[in-house]
Amino acid sequence: MTTTTVRPTGAHPGDQGQASFARRYGWPIGVAMALLLSAGANILVMFIAKADPAFAVEPDYYQKAVTWDATMAQARTNASLGWAASGALTLAAPGTPGRVSVSLVGAGGTPLTDAIVSVEAMHNARASQRYEAVLTAVGAGRYAAALDAHRPGEWEVRVRATRGDERFTQSLRIQAR
Repeated sequence: MTTTTVRPTGAHPGDQGQASFARRYGWPIGVAMALLLSAGANILVMFIAKADPAFAVEPDYYQKAVTWDATMAQARTNASLGWAASGALTLAAPGTPGRVSVSLVGAGGTPLTDAIVSVEAMHNARASQRYEAVLTAVGAGRYAAALDAHRPGEWEVRVRATRGDERFTQSLRIQAR
């Protein structure tokens, strides 16, 4: 007696095994591909963000969070001192440096002299580019230094002033033109 195998039209002997493989491994491969695409997209976004000069992360932000009590103690010290700072920023012209100046006054409005003053300045649109300077006294509570600043607009200038054992900090917003 002869046995005849009947196959559906267009079917080949290996098709059943391929269908079984696709049924068995298709969804895990799909999930793995989705995860790989997602990871790749996240890495791409990270590189784009790092290349953007407007993107900035506060340096030592974790340490600043840990020492938040010290920051609040400094704010209380600033209030008890009664000092105030004001500032100006002149932008650099081609071939010449810009200039940052800070005026310090005491509680009665008298100019503070004999202080050691330093600043950290950054443009709001380019906060990753930070400029630091130690200012020198120019008289009547005014302190100034050269600063290689070229970008007009709003700047954040963080002032640190020390006189004897007194320490004062203030963050200023200055429009540079």
